[in-house]
Amino acid sequence: MMAYYTNYVLIVSKVQQLVSQLLGRADAGTGQLVAKGNVKRTQEVFNEIFALHYWVAGTLVGTLWFMLNPFVELWLGAEYVLPSPTVALILLNLFIMFTGCQTVSTWLTDYFTTHGLRSQRLR
Repeated sequence: MMAYYTNYVLIVSKVQQLVSQLLGRADAGTGQLVAKGNVKRTQEVFNEIFALHYWVAGTLVGTLWFMLNPFVELWLGAEYVLPSPTVALILLNLFIMFTGCQTVSTWLTDYFTTHGLRSQRLR
């Protein structure tokens, strides 16, 4: 059973790496806006990137929901297909990895660091 799960994780992790590379490039443009000093436009772009991450995660999970089992069946055979609840958990994990607290924390940290703002420790 572990080998079956590993096949799914391999596919999902490669898709995640590809999408993360593409989204990371979109995030990099924020520094240029900050350098120009247009705070309102910077906030708009930040909100757009934030929404883009959620939209991409939802679209990716939805697409994989319908494509993952047929792909595994075509690639390895019907005996390697996992039940739908297991696939749902794998895809829920993917969605959380794209939109979860650690990812949101990284976005916010990058945003504040780009603006020269650092969090102050409470004394």
